[in-house]
Amino acid sequence: MVGLVGIFGALGGSFFGYDFLLGGGHDAPEEHAAGEDLQQISTELTGVPIVANNAVAGYVVLKVSSVIDASKLPSKEFAIQPFLVDAAFKAAYGFSDNGFSRIRPKDLEVLAGDIVRMANEKLGANIVRSASLEQFNFVAKGEIRGMLMNPK
Repeated sequence: MVGLVGIFGALGGSFFGYDFLLGGGHDAPEEHAAGEDLQQISTELTGVPIVANNAVAGYVVLKVSSVIDASKLPSKEFAIQPFLVDAAFKAAYGFSDNGFSRIRPKDLEVLAGDIVRMANEKLGANIVRSASLEQFNFVAKGEIRGMLMNPK
């Protein structure tokens, strides 16, 4: 199980590098039309259980950074984070059906796209423009218990 954490840690780092090389880094300003109010929002860390052989094998812990068009929100006080967390959870949980042992950096692009699509469907408008995975790690079930029992 410890090997899986290393694999997923390496995949997360690989994805970050791959995404940055393709221009997904946050340093490049996104072009937008007049009237748009693009803002970057990050979710809190979200844990998604991964079920294998009818038992929880561990958790994918992810944090999503999204670019939204705030001009399309119903009000300035509208809380969009719950929609992003819900979409991230559902997309990652459904994504786990494909098997994390065969994951590739391009698969993470699909996951990010699914998060955007699902959030916009729930919101009923194209508010979420893009999503990037700030963190994406697998933590084995036994390691979670150890972290909770023996925090450092």
